[in-house]
Amino acid sequence: MTYRLAALAGILICVASGNASPAFSAEAQSASGVLDSIGMNTHLGAADTGPGGNSYGNTERIIRELSYVRVKHARDSLFIGPDVSKLDLVHQRLGVRFDLAYDYYAKDGGAPKLEAAISNIQDHADLIEAVEGPNEPDWFGIRYDRAKGAAAVVAAQRGLYAAVRNNPKLSGIPVYCPALSYPASGGMADGLGNLASVCNASSSHAYVENITLGTFLPYEYLERWTKFPLAFAPGLPRVITEGGWPTNPADVQGVDEPTQAKNLLFYELDAFSQGIRRIYFYELSDDQPDPANTKTESHFGVFRPDGSPKPAAIMLANLHEILGEGSPQPGSLAYTVDGLPETAHQLLLRRGDGTFVLALWNEAKLWDRSGHRALPQPGTSATLTFEAPVRRVEVMDALNGAAMTPPAEAARKVTVTIPDRAIFVLIKAAAPGQGR
Repeated sequence: MTYRLAALAGILICVASGNASPAFSAEAQSASGVLDSIGMNTHLGAADTGPGGNSYGNTERIIRELSYVRVKHARDSLFIGPDVSKLDLVHQRLGVRFDLAYDYYAKDGGAPKLEAAISNIQDHADLIEAVEGPNEPDWFGIRYDRAKGAAAVVAAQRGLYAAVRNNPKLSGIPVYCPALSYPASGGMADGLGNLASVCNASSSHAYVENITLGTFLPYEYLERWTKFPLAFAPGLPRVITEGGWPTNPADVQGVDEPTQAKNLLFYELDAFSQGIRRIYFYELSDDQPDPANTKTESHFGVFRPDGSPKPAAIMLANLHEILGEGSPQPGSLAYTVDGLPETAHQLLLRRGDGTFVLALWNEAKLWDRSGHRALPQPGTSATLTFEAPVRRVEVMDALNGAAMTPPAEAARKVTVTIPDRAIFVLIKAAAPGQGR
């Protein structure tokens, strides 16, 4: 695959002379691990109503879109019924595996409905990477047999866990905890007790624009929001099964398309840095046209209703090119970064070919919610100093798929300008001893 190329503005790299400042040795994480942590929400149970209908009804189109962004993980409905054949087709073509959620289609269900769903999927274990407890029951409501509210959530989760563990074809599949809309608001969250014995991971729906916390800075938001479910799922790994931005600038939650792409990349890097195992972005495609911008739910996709990629989809495709494929290589790099503001972050990765990738991003506020407009942000400069000269340094921009020209050769100190989006500094070590 080739990069989706565009002109690169505002990214500067220059070689500086002088002595290097004291460097620390940082252990690199897996670049392919970042890619593997990305998933997408889909709705493959939608009916195919032809042009202008729900985009998820066209399975071939969804396969093309998943192939474009090269995502191997998706989230869909546990109650998908006969349409499980569509999941099979996606899995066979692309190797995509699914988290199947106990979603609002069964909010009035009970043990018989759950048993039927488990029976429906039991011969498709190869495409299932997890099953998930009740989806936003504090928003959609839930009944389970005679139970309501928090008691119904507990009963459904216990029933789901037992049904999976007792089914010989599904028994090894992880079970995620329920994801609430507002896990910090008390009420239902307080009534769930401790569900750690019937979950293998805590699940969050972390929409950063949430008015309760009132921030558009993903790092701070994720630090707080994804820890709330640990109150009823203590000690478990964390996953985010929904999160994203609608490209409907007129809505209080919405942003424009470029801001969606920048925020999703911040979000991914922040979540990986905080040890969150996987994010299923909401969602793959806008489900239907909404030219009047009256249906916010129809604008969360990284693809438009006509199937064309938004900047966020282009970013995800380029991210695969930048971070590379192949098995991760352990290693460390001795360097310092000077000049970063408090809102900036860094993450050292290593590709399968041995190249180090230093992600740098500055989470300044990008969107004026009340004015419904993007906020221009000036770039910020930082100086990278290496303990020993490196063979080559270049900067990549995932939104544009463009490389800095020219790269720095035999560099010991370089200055980079970080614009209003994450950049990736590709570093080839000078000798095996420097990048172990």
